[in-house]
Amino acid sequence: MSAGNISSALGFALAVDYHLCLLARHREETAKGATTDAALRTAMRTAGRAVALSAGTVTLSPSALLVIPHTILRSIAYGGIAVTVFAALGILVVLPALVAVLGDRIERFGVPGQRPPPRLVGRAGVVGAHGPDRHAAPGSRGPRRHRRAAPPLRPPRLPSDVRPPATAGPADTELPRK
Repeated sequence: MSAGNISSALGFALAVDYHLCLLARHREETAKGATTDAALRTAMRTAGRAVALSAGTVTLSPSALLVIPHTILRSIAYGGIAVTVFAALGILVVLPALVAVLGDRIERFGVPGQRPPPRLVGRAGVVGAHGPDRHAAPGSRGPRRHRRAAPPLRPPRLPSDVRPPATAGPADTELPRK
């Protein structure tokens, strides 16, 4: 692997991780009833500090590679330091600005895997082909249930002439002599 590949992977992973940390805290505050500005201030005060501390730690870690006199390791160290600083700046400067500009529209698309807000639910509680009630019949109260249960698991039956051997002693294990 080259230094560019490692730096790209590290930068992408850090940016996504920091972004999710900050937005999760923002969502918690808005769910408690805070305004967008108050939620953003609280998220930056709590999660923003955690992101800054984490970025500082991750920036110091690759600097240990600078003492080793190999060109590839120095390249990895410089790349790791640079992408960490850029990821932290992007999350601590650009993301709050985007959240402030978008306001409540940041929740427009929701989070994959979560139930949509009640305003998006269609008729009869059916959300759509990909929603939580995708197996529900129109006008029904919930998903269809299958009435046939699986048969219980049983061990296979042995024929009556085959019996399991009794506990064998030392005399039973010898072969018969002719």
